[in-house]
Amino acid sequence: MMVEQEFFCTYLKQLVDSGLCYDLQMISNGFIKPSVLPDLKIDITELIRCCMNCEHKD
Repeated sequence: MMVEQEFFCTYLKQLVDSGLCYDLQMISNGFIKPSVLPDLKIDITELIRCCMNCEHKD
C-alpha cells in the first residue's frame, strides 16, 4: 500500500495530499480547469501566486 505524501499548501492554508497539490499546480498552470475541484472556490490569481512560490512545485 502506497501512502501519499502531504504538504502544507499556502493557498489553502492546510495540509494537502500530493494529488490535490498536483491538481492545484495544474490549475495554476492552465492545464486543467478549476471546475475539476468543484468543492473549492478558487481565486486563480492568488493560486498562481502561491503555486509560483511553492517549494513542492514540479
